[in-house]
Order: sequence, then C-alpha cells, then structure tokens
Amino acid sequence: MLGVLASDWLQILMVYSAILALFLSIRGALRSKKQKSHPVDLRPPLVSIPSIPAPASGSDYVLAKCVVLGYSGVGKTSFVRRWVNDSFGPDYGGTIGVDFHVRTVPAGSTNIKFQVWDTAGCERYRAISRAYYRGAHVVLLMFALDDPESLVEVKRWSDEVDRALGMDADPDRPPPYKVLLGCKSDLEQTVTDEAIERMRRDLGGLAYISTSAKRGFGIGDVQNHLVQKFMEANPELFE
Repeated sequence: MLGVLASDWLQILMVYSAILALFLSIRGALRSKKQKSHPVDLRPPLVSIPSIPAPASGSDYVLAKCVVLGYSGVGKTSFVRRWVNDSFGPDYGGTIGVDFHVRTVPAGSTNIKFQVWDTAGCERYRAISRAYYRGAHVVLLMFALDDPESLVEVKRWSDEVDRALGMDADPDRPPPYKVLLGCKSDLEQTVTDEAIERMRRDLGGLAYISTSAKRGFGIGDVQNHLVQKFMEANPELFE
C-alpha cells in the first residue's frame, strides 16, 4: 500500500515539475519580448523655425532655458540625468518642486548652455512649476510609452504653459519651442503610434522623439535636434 502511494506521489511531483518548467519558460519568453526597443521617430516639426526665441549670448556661449514637463513617474528625472551626466539610477525619488541642471553643448563657433529645469509632475507642485515657464526657450513635453494616461496629460501641460505665458505675453518674444518626447522605449509599448500621431498634430505638429534613459536611446537625438533648430533660427549667434 505504501509503495503504491509513493508511486502516485512521485508521478504527481513529476507532473508538477513539468508544469513549473513550462511556466518558467513562458515567463522568460515574455520578459525577453518586453525588452525590445522601439526605433527613434524624429519627424520634422511643422511649426516655423523662426518662432524659437533667441538665447541670451555670453562671451563663449549662448544661454537656453529648457523646461521639462510631464506626468509624475514618466521618467523626466531619469532623462535629465542621462542627458546631463550620462548616468542612470532605477531608484530616483520623485522631484520636489523643481531641480536645476546645466548641460553645455558645442554649437558652431560657440556653445549652447542649456539650463535644464526638471519640474515635479504631482498636482500639488504645479503652482511652483508655473513660475519657471517664463523666459523658457524650449519645453520638453514627456510621456511614458507604457502609460497611455501620461500621453493624455501632455495636452494639459501644454495648455497650461500657453495660459501661463499668455498672462505675461511679450509681443517681441516668440513662444518657447516645444518637443514631444516618449520615454521608456525599452519597455513594452502600450501607447499606440496612432495616439502619438494624434497628440502630435493636436499640439500643432510638434517634433516627436522616442527615448530610453535606461538604455540611452534617443538622448543624443534630442540634443542634436535642439542644437540644429537653434542654429537654424538664430544663425547670427553661431557664426
């Protein structure tokens, strides 16, 4: 009797082991699929190039204020750290208020010194963030490619910038140049390309670039795009 029971338990154990091995194999395949990257999609902006405000000029640089906006958790701080310091950490805490960074990039006969303002995405910090829109040359509107809700929030951020700057409009100063950035392209994309294209057009035909701070994808494309547009819009500063 004990021999029969032992045999039954052995068969059950073998079946269980086979099921477990199959489960681990399927999970490994799914994880591998999630690690696929998405190609950078850099479309030329439909807005006119001369609309970019001219940066302030120094002795060996021009100064460009860059404000980073987006829903909480989309990867703004990770993007900024990768761009400014070429570093990445998975445990960055949420930004409290606004963080400030500087990135200097060669451009023609001089340099562009980007003042990068990394703003908090939480609702309670939005009033603080608004104070930093004034004088911006560039606004980077960010969403996460694995979070459709974050793309919807991009419209709110863009409208908020327009309202804030409209209250203090300067007829001699063009509005800031906006770029739409998709973050976390190393993860499985749940935001459809059609939704991104609709948002891009709803915002006036912005340039769109896909990025991954973790892998370093698209960061250089963002920098090169901004440098190119500044040089095209303000050639007298970069001769």
